Amino acid sequence: MSYLSHSITTTVNPNGLVKDTASPSLGILRRQVRDSYTRVTTALQHIITESEMEGSIQDDVISVRGDRLVIQVKSNMRNKIPGVVHDASNTGMTLFVEPFSTVNLCNSWRELTLEEDREVARILRDLSAQVGSLSIEISETTAAVSEIDFILARARYSNSIGAPDPLHHSGSAEIDHVDEKPLLRSEPSLIKLNNAKHPLIGEDMVPLNLEIGPSWHVLVITGPNTGGKTVALKTVGLLSAMQQCGIHIPADFASSLPIFDAIFADIGDQQSIETSVSTFSSHIRSLSEMLTHSTQRSLVLLDEIGASTDPDEGAAIAAAVIEHLGENKIFTIATTHHRSVAATAESSPFMSNASFHLDPDDLKPTYKISVGIPGRSYAMAVASRLGLPGNILENAEKNLSPEHRQIGKWLSDISREREQVSKLLDETNKSLNETRSLREKLEQELHYLIDKRGTIIESVRTKAESRFSAIQNLLSRAESALSWSRHSDKSSSESLDSEIDLIQSELGKIDIPEASPEKGDIDLVSLGDSVHVSGLSLRGTLIRLDSENNSAEILVGN
Repeated sequence: MSYLSHSITTTVNPNGLVKDTASPSLGILRRQVRDSYTRVTTALQHIITESEMEGSIQDDVISVRGDRLVIQVKSNMRNKIPGVVHDASNTGMTLFVEPFSTVNLCNSWRELTLEEDREVARILRDLSAQVGSLSIEISETTAAVSEIDFILARARYSNSIGAPDPLHHSGSAEIDHVDEKPLLRSEPSLIKLNNAKHPLIGEDMVPLNLEIGPSWHVLVITGPNTGGKTVALKTVGLLSAMQQCGIHIPADFASSLPIFDAIFADIGDQQSIETSVSTFSSHIRSLSEMLTHSTQRSLVLLDEIGASTDPDEGAAIAAAVIEHLGENKIFTIATTHHRSVAATAESSPFMSNASFHLDPDDLKPTYKISVGIPGRSYAMAVASRLGLPGNILENAEKNLSPEHRQIGKWLSDISREREQVSKLLDETNKSLNETRSLREKLEQELHYLIDKRGTIIESVRTKAESRFSAIQNLLSRAESALSWSRHSDKSSSESLDSEIDLIQSELGKIDIPEASPEKGDIDLVSLGDSVHVSGLSLRGTLIRLDSENNSAEILVGN
């Protein structure tokens, strides 16, 4: 392989052209071709600039026609320059003429050029033969490099989105861990996406939060057009495919996806005029394929199931399909505008509803999914926002049945109340996070004080030991001075007084702590009392008493 690499780099340049140094013959031939070309063009340029040719030349540019070098001559001056006419302009006003005087020069140039081409072809044949002899090794190396490149590309993508390791969720609703790593079980049981995003939409997308399973397997999504149903469908499918390719998914760590044996999707319009396939026919063919080959380890994605045909019959087919998928425990996500299909999901233990909504104030999509309740299509509101005349909308509203309007009102009320609850929940979560943050801060400060207390005590102990050692030395000196003073004069007594003053000065530098207060009677306090923590200068609430060990647990902060 190294020999082949050397052969290629010494033969071909980065642009894929054969180098002059590829063989000694090629280098000589190319020099000869250049020299021959220069002789031809010099002769042609001399003809163009001759004074007697003034008025005969259309343009002083030397051109190439049929591998021959020619000059441009005005058609009405053809006889002024004897030669071979190789071409004419579209208007017929210009002739491309090869003068007789340069024919032999041009022949020599073309012969050398052809010889050069034959030498290049020979060199490339030899190089190709070398490549062919190592075709198996090259194919294996290419496959390995491609795999490495794919791995690195996945890694770069994962780093770019800051994605955590995905959880492969299967077997049951719980995940087993060994050394903090999730274990893969045999049967899929749960689809769970927390703050998931479509990788091609990214930060502009409202995060998707949904969960399917383990006791039910079909999710029916309803809601307005342009509300986010199809994007949710594509997000689940694309993230599932990404995970199975070993690519991290843009979702929070708590997200999990099964390993599917197949992912089936019927999204968009597959109508074909050439094959006489209508929109409805294409959907039915896709459904038949899915129902035949899907298993309990498959994922089925159906966009606008039951559409493009009679509404009642389409809804009946859609309901029957999702019932079959649910009873067979096949993971399915289906979007629809048929309320009867949503009703089927509501009454089945194998299915659940979900919905997207419009903001009740400005009727704009929220792109937030609500699992557990069906939604409205908001056809009237969307049509109004997109400019449909008001009088037509009024007449359309009158055509709706009373039951339809009542159900729509109930769904709107539920949506509004759910939105209010969601806002309250967001506020509660925000307050809870702030409380947790404050508690963590207080705990950090408490740990700091406890650590600092130990440092202070150790510092005081060290200083006290140092002072004590100094006083011991002074006492030794004083004892010696006292013994000596019994046999000495008055000046020695004055020296002894000086030593005693020095000892008293050193004793004054030692901080003598106050006596600890006597232990209180544990029977005098009760749970919930506010108490003072001696030594830490902190106040807290008494939350536990242990009379046997004469100890207590105090809650400090929140």
